[in-house]
Amino acid sequence: MKDKHASLRLIGIPGSLRRHSYCTAILRTLRDEFPQPVTLDIFELSRIPLFNEDHETTRFDRSSRDHAASI
Repeated sequence: MKDKHASLRLIGIPGSLRRHSYCTAILRTLRDEFPQPVTLDIFELSRIPLFNEDHETTRFDRSSRDHAASI
């Protein structure tokens, strides 16, 4: 028997770094149109720093830790 109160949490990652990209606009529309038990969190790629091995450290910045925790 399925739980009528079960919820579903999704994460959307737009494929563009542009603030007003079409991908982000589509994800925002989906987020607003999903029925109540479904939530869509949008994770902006611009919050994650680009990888540069010359600057590699053992500590990750907060945005990288937040992204890892959301998965």
